[in-house]
Amino acid sequence: RDQFLRVEPHAVVEPDRRDRPYEFREPTADDRAIADNLRGFLETEVERSPLFADSLRIQFGVGSLGNALMAALGEADLGDRDLIYFGEVIQDGLLDLLDEGELTAASATSLALSAEGQDRLFDEVERYAEDVVLRPADLSNGPSLIDRFGVVAVNSALEVDLFGHVNSTHVGGTDVLNGIGGSADFNRNAALSVLALPSTAKGGDVSRIVPMVPHVDHTEHDVDVIVTERGVADLRGNDPRETASALVDACAHPDYADDLRTYLDEARRQGGHV
Repeated sequence: RDQFLRVEPHAVVEPDRRDRPYEFREPTADDRAIADNLRGFLETEVERSPLFADSLRIQFGVGSLGNALMAALGEADLGDRDLIYFGEVIQDGLLDLLDEGELTAASATSLALSAEGQDRLFDEVERYAEDVVLRPADLSNGPSLIDRFGVVAVNSALEVDLFGHVNSTHVGGTDVLNGIGGSADFNRNAALSVLALPSTAKGGDVSRIVPMVPHVDHTEHDVDVIVTERGVADLRGNDPRETASALVDACAHPDYADDLRTYLDEARRQGGHV
């Protein structure tokens, strides 16, 4: 009791300007295909797993792909289960789900809205406040809460290698594209961790499924399912060779699949798992 000072809050500072709005691109054909694959996977998963008998608790990473994934989730057949968002960021796609009555509640710690999304929120802030709560980051990203609520985490990345390691931040292992955000909090502690990304970049000139990532943000132990526009690789229970084969067969772009199989054949001849 003698080692801290209690300070009662006595002022609220009201800002005189808005936050800088986010700019989200229109969903691409790959985004929509990834979203459709994720929707199909989740529809099967909620029927299969007793963990989601009553509700689906889900988190999405912020970004244009995240908005596309949320839109697909609004079209998913989840039976009579409640859909609850427990994540880090409120973005436009969540407002859409709330407006459509598809989302029971949303918990996060910050806002990442376009200019249009800000207008929607501020115009009807009292209505949104009935279903949205903003919490401190130590709660929104708290490992024990993510674990206890059985959250399904859906995040994106730059690339994933054949053994499940994920690079979310460094292009070529050197140039920082973005920070890691809260993806590590959710990937490591979620009941089900899903990584969603296109199979290629640079207009198809670069494969995002690679032999080895040059920088590791999330290890093979932190991700359960990989989703690309090509398909879904459920890696749970796989050994390293099974993981690699599943990623090539289900997720890699056909332009790169043969080269990746050649790499795996060479690795097998040397006798190791990795």
